[in-house]
Amino acid sequence: MTKLNAEPDFAIFPPFEAFYIESMLFSTCSAMGSAFQIDELFKIGNYSENKTEILFEFQNIFTHAGILSRYFKPARQLDIHNKRAEFLKKYFDVNEQNPLLDRNLRNALEHFDERLVCCPSTNDTLPPIV
Repeated sequence: MTKLNAEPDFAIFPPFEAFYIESMLFSTCSAMGSAFQIDELFKIGNYSENKTEILFEFQNIFTHAGILSRYFKPARQLDIHNKRAEFLKKYFDVNEQNPLLDRNLRNALEHFDERLVCCPSTNDTLPPIV
């Protein structure tokens, strides 16, 4: 019996357990790789020359943070999804103060393009991002 399936009231089918772990590991590693890359680019200091790469790396972090967030706070509020989320939060020790559980933050990151449409053509006023 694996650690994820140690709880008697809820179990994850072992192949799915492997999928969740590997998927979450991929998203975490990808986001962390981008964070390290941003750090290296900031150390170089030539922001205007690297602005596109910096933007891509931030976008990758935001995308994978949203993916990880859905494991712990699913968009669809079906009972089975909520049980899985509670189980994963307990397993990975994700408490309620974790930013991954902030639905407003996740929506702001994942739907920023919808807010850009609301921007005026001049730079007078920008809509709130979060």
